[in-house]
Amino acid sequence: MKQAFSYLVAAVVLAGVAWTGMYFFWHIRIVGAVRTLESKAGTPAAEDAADVIDSAGCRALPYLLGALDHRKNPYFLILVSKKLVASIESLGSQGVLPDPAVVERSREWIILQEDPTPQLQSKVDALLNYWRDHGQLHHKSWRVWTSSCGAP
Repeated sequence: MKQAFSYLVAAVVLAGVAWTGMYFFWHIRIVGAVRTLESKAGTPAAEDAADVIDSAGCRALPYLLGALDHRKNPYFLILVSKKLVASIESLGSQGVLPDPAVVERSREWIILQEDPTPQLQSKVDALLNYWRDHGQLHHKSWRVWTSSCGAP
């Protein structure tokens, strides 16, 4: 019985270490990518950072929305708006959203290069309001092993 308990404790400790390692791995990669996207739009470094964000999937959404501000560079704003709207569309197709009409409304929130400042501010506010109300549907932060949006 003692040996079985020892194996169980070892398995729990190993799982905890693996989870912590995976969490920090993605945290460091995503934070670095977001900072690069915020400051180096249009450079090869930004392309690499966008690849990191793509591979992170929905794990990146809380970081991207946390950094969203209408005064940031347009490339970053466009990327964030497209990522969130794509995630909303994915959840809508799965029937997870409480209001299916939000999928249609969200398409109006995609930021375009030519958006004037008032419209840009309005879109950013809409994205942030949506995230505040429904962000938990997109990715559970404790589930670091998956990049899937709204996966059960």
